[in-house]
Amino acid sequence: MSRILRLLLPLTLLLTAHCGDDDSTSSSSEAGSGATCISCLNEFGKNDKKLCPEPQSEWNCIDGCCVPVFKCETDEQCETQGFDEGQCTDDRYACRCEVETGSCYEWLCGSSDECSDGEVCDAGACVTISDSLALRLVNQVPVLSPGATGTLLAEAYDPAAPELGLPAEVTWHTDDASIIAIDGEGRVTGGEVAGTVAVGAQLGEDETTRVVTEIRNIAPADDATLTVVTLFERSHEAPTGRYALVSASDGAVLETDEIPADGVISTTADLTGGCDIHLFADKGDWVSWLGAEGGVVFLPVPRTAFAQLSMDEDLELTDETTLDNVNVLRGVVDFADYEKEGELDLTLSSFAFSSGLFDFSLETLLGPNVKRYFDPNHSIPGVGDTDTAEIPGGLTFSLGTPAIPQFHLTPSQGRHRVWTLGGRITLEQVAPVADQLFDAFGGGGLDFGLLVGTLFPAFNDFWSGVTVTEDIPGDAEMSVMPLEVSLAVPLGLNAQVSTDLVPALGDLGSADAVFVLAGAMTPDQLFMPIGITADTDTKDPELDPPDRRVDGDDATEAIEPLSLPYAPLHSGLGGPHGRYAMAVVAAAILGEDDPRPDAGSAILVRYEPGEEPPSEVGFGAFLEFPMESTWNPEERVVTASAVGGADVQRVLFKHREGRHWTVWLNGRAEYAIPSLDAFSVDGETLEDRTDNVSLVLLNSFDLAESVNLDGLSSPGGTNLDGLLEAVDRASFIDIRP
Repeated sequence: MSRILRLLLPLTLLLTAHCGDDDSTSSSSEAGSGATCISCLNEFGKNDKKLCPEPQSEWNCIDGCCVPVFKCETDEQCETQGFDEGQCTDDRYACRCEVETGSCYEWLCGSSDECSDGEVCDAGACVTISDSLALRLVNQVPVLSPGATGTLLAEAYDPAAPELGLPAEVTWHTDDASIIAIDGEGRVTGGEVAGTVAVGAQLGEDETTRVVTEIRNIAPADDATLTVVTLFERSHEAPTGRYALVSASDGAVLETDEIPADGVISTTADLTGGCDIHLFADKGDWVSWLGAEGGVVFLPVPRTAFAQLSMDEDLELTDETTLDNVNVLRGVVDFADYEKEGELDLTLSSFAFSSGLFDFSLETLLGPNVKRYFDPNHSIPGVGDTDTAEIPGGLTFSLGTPAIPQFHLTPSQGRHRVWTLGGRITLEQVAPVADQLFDAFGGGGLDFGLLVGTLFPAFNDFWSGVTVTEDIPGDAEMSVMPLEVSLAVPLGLNAQVSTDLVPALGDLGSADAVFVLAGAMTPDQLFMPIGITADTDTKDPELDPPDRRVDGDDATEAIEPLSLPYAPLHSGLGGPHGRYAMAVVAAAILGEDDPRPDAGSAILVRYEPGEEPPSEVGFGAFLEFPMESTWNPEERVVTASAVGGADVQRVLFKHREGRHWTVWLNGRAEYAIPSLDAFSVDGETLEDRTDNVSLVLLNSFDLAESVNLDGLSSPGGTNLDGLLEAVDRASFIDIRP
């Protein structure tokens, strides 16, 4: 986590270097021509509000006359005068009156329940539903087995405005119910006959609107003791590579071979005592599932995706660049509609979160670092045209002139949504840490906790943008694809967020920072950030000793909640199946010579479609850390200590070049990672992915009430590629010696 802050540090240092006077203006109504003028001209003939009657806060001095400050009493008064007064500026949104203060404000809807009949809420505004509609499926169920179930989801849309998903009356159909049956709610069930069949939907009886998807039904052979199905995550494509089936009781290799072209592994081996399944995909993460007892097991494989970017002065990729199953996306953020003033333009951009949310890191948030030059036209003191920096790929900023004007992300195969949170920050917002930042710039120390607590709350006035990429080949070609994201929707909604004690790290201390994200849960079980804030246990340990409580306002004795601004669902994130979600991550921000391991604990709250988060959100207890857990690389043994409330644990070997290995322990307190020599073919041994690792993480998961371990590994329902739907709480800790 500290890597994020270290890379943002130069940016914040440069901010404070341009401190100066902040000119501000305020808009007021002009004095009426027929009104009696109470003069507010001083002896020099200048407007002077101090000459107006008490209380002076009730007056403005305009053209030498005291004019009462406009205070609304009704929404109707704000519909026009609120814009005239400058209290409302964005005519996309209704201007309403806050009677208690007499001020007008821009009202954004958070759900369609707040709109009139025939309207839906999109991007904070109530819009009329179109009469001309098409239909699309918004998720997939790639594989089923006899009796297994899943649910397809469909939404209508106006072809002239496809970003807005709409509710619709849908008629479902299947080409062969003996293979895949479907009911009137889109619930699909595997039949007794194996095969692949087209299943889909249409609007009522209009067959011209029909849309379909293919679903495979895997019917195991009569003599099969175990059938394993593997596909790349969120696809119908089977990986190439090897597999091994190992006795869970004595470690004997039951079977090893190439993964079949259709991704279906079937065995008749004796599974007494259980079977450990190992999938060694060539271009994917390795996945091991321990203790399978038979039946049909579905194990989706994440694609390997790794990038190390280096660019020359012309932003061309150099020979130092490494790409594995990804391409390079170069994006710019359009500020055209964003009007807030500030000296620094700052944006954060990346792709939707999947299970990486549960081992929160710099690359999860903003993509891999980019070694690059600053813009040659920048005017940043202390930085020359020939200086390079390693900048998070998803970060852009400018200070008067562009410094890092483009973001660089590395998408894998397929189409991706790119999210952006961006805006302007004033110099005053970083003033509390200015002295320390200058000291750090000169080689002194830096309190990263103080930086987190200062920088992230400044996102309060940021806006959100979302766009969809073209179809990415994922072929590692050294070419760069362009993308533009517009800041489209203000973070106009707000929740006051309270957290429990951050979890302890034994005698080494505790987590010391909390990051809170508001997001949209998409129908394909991904999390798109639409708001963020963060704060720390303490900003000054001497004045405020650490107590494992994150306080939104250290100036008061009470424990104040954090203010989380977020955008309404927009740009295709809403619709009848889009949902709000909130995640909080308690993390250890590691300093120099810090004895604590990398660690974090996350809580995820999902809301139902059409449900807006409450204005006050209280997160419960964080999942603790398994502090007695260890990894012995010489003996290749993992020991996992139990965590109260956790249903399952896994070990994640995070390879430095993206070739990870995930081992689902499924109740094992100790496990010896098998030697790969046992799975060699013709003397060709597999790479040992327990070597060259940056982290060895032990994840502990508290599953949602509706999810169990058998369901996670079975076709249909919520699977391992949908952990954000399956997990309520998770913790991670680095267990390297």
